[in-house]
Amino acid sequence: MKQLWAFGSSYQVVPHAWLDDVDPQYTPSAESPHHLVKGESENTVGKRNMTEVKYPSQKVFMYEEFDRFTSKKGIYAAYPDAMINMAFFDGSVRQMKVGDANSAYDEADPDAVWEQSYVPLDTFPHPLGGLGDRTKLDLRFRWTKGGLSGIDYE
Repeated sequence: MKQLWAFGSSYQVVPHAWLDDVDPQYTPSAESPHHLVKGESENTVGKRNMTEVKYPSQKVFMYEEFDRFTSKKGIYAAYPDAMINMAFFDGSVRQMKVGDANSAYDEADPDAVWEQSYVPLDTFPHPLGGLGDRTKLDLRFRWTKGGLSGIDYE
C-alpha cells in the first residue's frame, strides 16, 4: 500500500513562530492556505525566541489542522464551529472552538480580516459546502495581529 503522507503531521505550527512579526519573509497566499508567497524581505527565517511571546497562555503555537471530533469526515480548522486541539506557547494543550479566537489580520490592510478559501489537498476533508466551495474563512490564530506579541484567545 502506498503511503502518500508517511511522515505527515496533522498539526500546523503558526508561521510567526519562525517568521518576523514586522517584516516577514513570507506572506499568506490568496490561492491556498497550504502555500506562502515569498516577499521582498531578506529577513532570516527562524531565530525566534520564546521570550518574544508576550501572552504565552493566550497565543497558539501549534494547532490540529482538522476537527476530527465534530464530524467523522473532518472539518478544516478555519471553520468557526471547528473544535480542535491546540498547543499554546505556555505548554498547555486545550481543545478550543476556533470561532472563539480573535480574527486574523491582513498585513496589506491591518484594519481588515485576512480570509481565504479552503482548498483541500488530495485526501483531506472536503469544504463544508462541497468541492469547489470558495467561501472565505478567517484563518484567526494562523495570522495573529501582532505576531508573537498578539493574543489569540482572551
